[in-house]
Amino acid sequence: MRIDIIGTAGSGKTKLAHLVAKRLHYRHIELDSLYWGPQWTPVSNTEFQCQLEQLLTKQNWVIDGEYSQFNHTIWPKTDLVIWLDYPLPIVMWRLVRRGMHYALSKQNLWGGENRESLPNLFNQKAIIWKAFRSHHERRKTYMQIQDYPRFMKMNLLRFPTPGATNRWMRSV
Repeated sequence: MRIDIIGTAGSGKTKLAHLVAKRLHYRHIELDSLYWGPQWTPVSNTEFQCQLEQLLTKQNWVIDGEYSQFNHTIWPKTDLVIWLDYPLPIVMWRLVRRGMHYALSKQNLWGGENRESLPNLFNQKAIIWKAFRSHHERRKTYMQIQDYPRFMKMNLLRFPTPGATNRWMRSV
C-alpha cells in the first residue's frame, strides 16, 4: 500500500507518517528531507522530481510533505490519502511550539546544518505565516481531490481533529 499524508504545515504530517510507517513496517519518505539542501537552499525541481520518482517505484511507503506542485507525480501512485484537516488555531499553535523547540534546541533539520532561529521564526517568509495565508486555499483544493478523474482510485481519509486521527491510529 502507498499512503500520502497531506495537510497544512504544522498539522502533524511527518509525525503521523513516521508512526504509520513504523507500525506497518513501510518506508517513510519525508519530502522536506529531499527538498532542502544546506543553508535552506532548495534542490532544483528536476533533482527533486528524479529523487521522488525513484522512491515512488517501491511498494509500501508512507510519504509526507506539502509540495502540491508534485501531486501529479505522487497521487497517481497513491492508494490512500490521509488528510489532516485541522482548524487553523490548532495548526498555528503547533507551528509556534515546534518552531520554538527547534530554535531553542538548535536541532539540525534537513540538509545538514539547517536550523530554526528565533529571529526567523516570525518573519514574513516563515512557515507560520505561510501556513496562515494558505490554510483556507489548501482546504478548498483538498475538498476537490476526488473530483479529479485521474485520482478517483485513491481512497481518502479526512481527519478534522487530532482526536479523530488518534482514534484511527489505534485501529491500524
